[in-house]
Amino acid sequence: MQIKEHPLRLLMSAVVLVLIIFTVWFEKTSSERDLKRAETLRTEGRLKESIALLKKTMEKEPTNATVILTLASDQREASDDTGALMTLDRIINSARFSEAETAEAYRMTADIYRKREDFDSLQNLLDRCPDTEVVKEYSNDLVQKPVIVPAGGTFSEAQKVTIHAGPGDVIYYTLDGSKPSAHSNQYQEPISLSKSGDILLRAIAISAKGAKSKVSEAGFQLHLQDVPPPQILEESGIYSEPTKIVAIAQAGCIIYYTSDGTRPSVKSKIYTTPVEMPYGDSVFRFFAVDDKGKQSEVITKRYKLVLKPQVSKEQAVSALINALIRNEVLLDAGGKKADEEGFFTYEVDGNFTVQDSDEYYRIVEYHVYDDGHTEKSGLEFSVNVNDGTCYRLGYDSTGKIVLVQLK
Repeated sequence: MQIKEHPLRLLMSAVVLVLIIFTVWFEKTSSERDLKRAETLRTEGRLKESIALLKKTMEKEPTNATVILTLASDQREASDDTGALMTLDRIINSARFSEAETAEAYRMTADIYRKREDFDSLQNLLDRCPDTEVVKEYSNDLVQKPVIVPAGGTFSEAQKVTIHAGPGDVIYYTLDGSKPSAHSNQYQEPISLSKSGDILLRAIAISAKGAKSKVSEAGFQLHLQDVPPPQILEESGIYSEPTKIVAIAQAGCIIYYTSDGTRPSVKSKIYTTPVEMPYGDSVFRFFAVDDKGKQSEVITKRYKLVLKPQVSKEQAVSALINALIRNEVLLDAGGKKADEEGFFTYEVDGNFTVQDSDEYYRIVEYHVYDDGHTEKSGLEFSVNVNDGTCYRLGYDSTGKIVLVQLK
């Protein structure tokens, strides 16, 4: 049996349909009217009023992309980039808009970040932008990732790793897997990987404007044959005679060393011949590098050289007086000087070293007057405790000892 629709029900359905059509037409007409009104206000220089009108329209029609994009444009013109970003987010963070509308929102947002030189935000924006044309258009403003060569892998030999970036970009890197920053190691020359183990190299490039690239990384697994450390014939200890330090390494290896206790590197001094042990306390550190760049462990030796003086204090004073006579400072061994009353005597006043090597007596000159009183003349001299060489002792502007040899 066929059921007929009640006439009243049909009438109500028709009324509802008409109301829906009218509402859609009215909203469209209303938004178009508001957009025209906003354009008029903008033309008249009443930008704030245009923005206020479009904000009300956007709240009434939250999915009207034309209203949203026009409002964002007005906000940018009013130098309210922050407000424009919030407005554009309505489209970017929604799936209710067309591809073209979404692309335009991304493009306007990218323009703002470019103007601000906020490259980190621009990078994050493009990472999630679905429109390839927008990504291509703004990628030139970004710093390209550094290229690491080799790109990682497993190796049985030491590796020299190079990192390449764009012209003018500065590369920073880490070797412990941490995220690199401008405070990390700055890349200046190939990186030597010469120890067995796992290494995660990560690098970024930073432009002159401060834009940062994405992080590049490369993992290295090194399984290297150990290089034996150099053998140092002189053991740590106290020495009382002049001594040379001898280092021996495996054939084909180069020995690098420091004598100030700092950790040596391939930029340190190269050992070629036995090294004189300096006077006093010293710390030497050595390591060897084979022909493949692999490094040994660092060997540390601590020395104290205390030489017995070859020249006694009395001999030093006698040598000084003879030198002063030769230089016509004194007239005789009695300490007489021309045109000076009384005479001059010389006394040893302690020892000192220069550059932790040679040791010297410090000798002070005294003036003995005719009435018997004595005072320092203000002159000082020095005599090498080992070879008896005599010097005039003085100081430079920094307080550093200056020795001038007497003939």
